[in-house]
Amino acid sequence: MPLPAGLFCGGHTFFVQQSGERRGCLNVHITFTEGGVHGKLWRLREAGLWGLEPEQYYDEGRYLSFRPPPVPAGPLPAARVEPYDECVARVARGGAPPAGAVGWGSPPGS
Repeated sequence: MPLPAGLFCGGHTFFVQQSGERRGCLNVHITFTEGGVHGKLWRLREAGLWGLEPEQYYDEGRYLSFRPPPVPAGPLPAARVEPYDECVARVARGGAPPAGAVGWGSPPGS
């Protein structure tokens, strides 16, 4: 007879379906997590389910905070995508990219 999933939670049940809340889980079994064993330990620590660290690990406060930039108000400007035929012709004649074009992964102005 299988164990009840609501009491013996898999990682997906606990972290995704229950949003990391304990809701009756007696046990959390983590099978696959990004980052291998280090990712598993990180997720367990963040959920307060890893009790093998000394008290100082949680009390000495080396934390990272992040404040995202504000979202621009109003509609964003329309993107200009260079049509394929124009791109091929420009590259064939050795022309520069259109003004305002940004390369793959390069920030504006670089």
